[in-house]
Amino acid sequence: YAKEPPTLESGPSHAKEPPALEAGPSYAEEPPVLPSVDFSKVEKLPGFDLSAGLTWIYPTNKSFRSYQFNIVQSCLHNNTLVCLPTGLGKTFIAAVVMYNFYRWYPQGKIVFMAPTKPLVAQQIEACFTVMGIPQEDMMEMTGSVSIRTRVEGWKYKRVFFLTPQVMSNDLSRGLFPAKEVKLMIVDEAHKAQGDYAYCQVARELYRSQTRVRIVALSATPGNDIQAVKRVLQNLYISQVELRHEESPDILQYTNERRVDKIVVPIGRELMEMKNKLLSVIEIYIKRLARYQAIRQGGNVNSYSKFAILRARDEWRQNPPGAVTHQIKGVVEADFAVVMSLYHGYDLLLQHGMRPFFNFFNKKDEGDFSSKRINQCLGKIPTWRDLLAALTEKFSGDASDRRLNQTKIHLTQQNQVGTQPNLETSHPKIEKLIEIVLEHFQNFERQNLDTRVMIFSQYRDSVNEVVACLSQHSPTIKPMSFVGQAVTLGKKGLTQKEQIEVISRFRNGGYNTLVATCVGEEGLDIGEVDLIVLFDVSKSPIRLVQRMGRTGRKRAGRIVVLVTEGIEERKYNQSLYSKKTINKAILERDKLLHVLYQNAPRMIPEGLEPVCHKMKMVSGEFKPAKSAEGNDKIGAMKKKKKPHRYDKFRQLCGFLTDEDQERWSRDCNYTGSVKKLKEPRELWSGEYEVFSPTKQEPELDLAEYSLWQSDDVDRLYVGSSLLSESFARAMKLIQTPAVLEQTTQKFNESVNTSKSAANSKSVNTSNSNCSKTTNILNYFKPSQAAQEGRDVSIMPIQEEEERLPTNDEDVCIVEDVGMEAVEKNAPTSDQLNSADESLIKLDQISDRKGEPCIINDLLDDDDDYDEDSGFSSFP
Repeated sequence: YAKEPPTLESGPSHAKEPPALEAGPSYAEEPPVLPSVDFSKVEKLPGFDLSAGLTWIYPTNKSFRSYQFNIVQSCLHNNTLVCLPTGLGKTFIAAVVMYNFYRWYPQGKIVFMAPTKPLVAQQIEACFTVMGIPQEDMMEMTGSVSIRTRVEGWKYKRVFFLTPQVMSNDLSRGLFPAKEVKLMIVDEAHKAQGDYAYCQVARELYRSQTRVRIVALSATPGNDIQAVKRVLQNLYISQVELRHEESPDILQYTNERRVDKIVVPIGRELMEMKNKLLSVIEIYIKRLARYQAIRQGGNVNSYSKFAILRARDEWRQNPPGAVTHQIKGVVEADFAVVMSLYHGYDLLLQHGMRPFFNFFNKKDEGDFSSKRINQCLGKIPTWRDLLAALTEKFSGDASDRRLNQTKIHLTQQNQVGTQPNLETSHPKIEKLIEIVLEHFQNFERQNLDTRVMIFSQYRDSVNEVVACLSQHSPTIKPMSFVGQAVTLGKKGLTQKEQIEVISRFRNGGYNTLVATCVGEEGLDIGEVDLIVLFDVSKSPIRLVQRMGRTGRKRAGRIVVLVTEGIEERKYNQSLYSKKTINKAILERDKLLHVLYQNAPRMIPEGLEPVCHKMKMVSGEFKPAKSAEGNDKIGAMKKKKKPHRYDKFRQLCGFLTDEDQERWSRDCNYTGSVKKLKEPRELWSGEYEVFSPTKQEPELDLAEYSLWQSDDVDRLYVGSSLLSESFARAMKLIQTPAVLEQTTQKFNESVNTSKSAANSKSVNTSNSNCSKTTNILNYFKPSQAAQEGRDVSIMPIQEEEERLPTNDEDVCIVEDVGMEAVEKNAPTSDQLNSADESLIKLDQISDRKGEPCIINDLLDDDDDYDEDSGFSSFP
């Protein structure tokens, strides 16, 4: 029997001889009778284990399906493109093929490529659950794994789940020999177009002459037959296995899916805006036709956004003769404006007035082309009237938090505020609400749990749908499911958050998921009973993937909302393209010339493995932890220079994303928030009774609050002198004992200062009696000291140089030998009383708007508007 890897305690039980399986897997049927093989006559293939190659294993864990069994056989022998509707077991087929190559090539590498990180994480767990490949031999590789960790993984691991970009980069760096790859699984194979990483990896493997089996998986391989042919050529496919909803061998495994197409009229208001927009477009179309830049005349209904794009490319390649540079510039500008207008035309008809308004009203500082387009359109009166009407209609959107969340919170369904109902911008939204409410009410009457999924192409439309549905909580608990991109300051969902949203949707946290194209491909969303297509695309790939989300375990319903006119025709064209592609693929003669004829044989010639059906027992899957590899990544990221926005986020003091989510969940405050009082002027001597017009709660600094009791924590910024004083005062108020003690100390220091001042004044007055009298001794003693005068001994000036004496103002000075004796000198108490009188006069005059008396006394000039000398001091 097969030469198996050693059985691990925590790993699955592998196929072995029946006598040795005392505690091994339980067999669904007796082991097959192996044919006698002369190994000397069997072709020698590098790395192939002949003993293991006698059989190939097919699991019986799940119910046997003949189409899966047949497709697995084809994949073992040929490079195969597997086309199955969503939910019919493409991952199961890939896991069975991987396990058999894992047995056949003990030293070979097996690669499973998926386009996104969440899909990679999902597929590694799914393959382990189906076949139980030992988890220690598997590794998940994405761009977040360091190169050093990947090098170690390529050395010691055997089964790899990764994104195609990582695979392409590692091949180009030579991190592992390409010839070691024996099997490559390509998920979502319709992406193998042009220079996508899938194509680069396939070319590199065949350039190195590697013997590798390629299995491609897709629900719909292309938008048209030419796209299907390119996929077949880029992935070196030699066999196509196609099953559609009407295939006989899958009918018994599918549930009924009822498709309802509802045509919604656009309404009077939307029709008026449509006509205004077409009149604006007509101006530019006629001008382009006059310059011979377009060839279908001036009828605006004859063009679309992509038709204008093709016309611009043709005009650039073959411009008319004798065209000046000025005309070229005008034509290029008109092409840019018309493409934007046709894009807005599609938004207006398919998604509504709000997405249309947001598209032309977006405020992106770096988008200079949009600014130039808006400047050109602003010169047209009809356009100005159109935008003015929309601005008035959606004036409240700027303050509506349901439409302006900078980050999507996972607790969104609990945030039902007191905001008014949101005005819808398209009749399809009203019809959508009606359909979803009716669906939940029907299932509630039957006591059944149900899920709803809504698809829309644009994020603005997703936000509006979620906001409108959230008004009907708790019957409808919606959540948006978008990509990672940041658009106009609004964050998307990281891949970790995407996985969390899907998990909560499956477990009942939300019952309605509103998704962009992120929810179309690959991810296991769970069982959904109602699918609503808010818009449609010409691509049959997207149509099939969206519809495949329902009808997996029980009958499902699909509702397609289309606007009458262009969107309805687009939907019909998509259905026709889908049927045409399936019919062309089934006609092998049309694809025979593009199928790869030299696909390598991975099973040696002369050996034909026999199927061995058995039950595979797998252990519990353990998600990979952030071990050595991720620690090294963290160290590398620390060395990387942080972005200024990240540094601001760390130092700004605002809530982090996790804290914001916790605040929204646990501290959801829906009442009125206190605000600061409006600033107002208060004049002394004038009184008024202030009565606010609205009785709104206001913050009053006279109110005592706990948060005022201490200084706030700061980072890299010190507190001001005012805040420090305020904090100390609040601490004193809180502790009466300390306040009383501080008051006693303050009184003692004041008394001590007063006594010292009194004794000093007495000593000064006694000493001044023995000094020569001079007017500078009273007003400017420091100036006298600077001029070198001895204020204690001054020569008596001549009679004619003396100041005029006055008994009331000037002291009489008598010459008594070498000493000057003052007479009628004012005492200390008299001087203090005079100072207080002057200060009071100054305050009174200042209050009345009159010139300061002190300034008038001390200034030398008569102009009291320009103070000098002492008047410059307060």
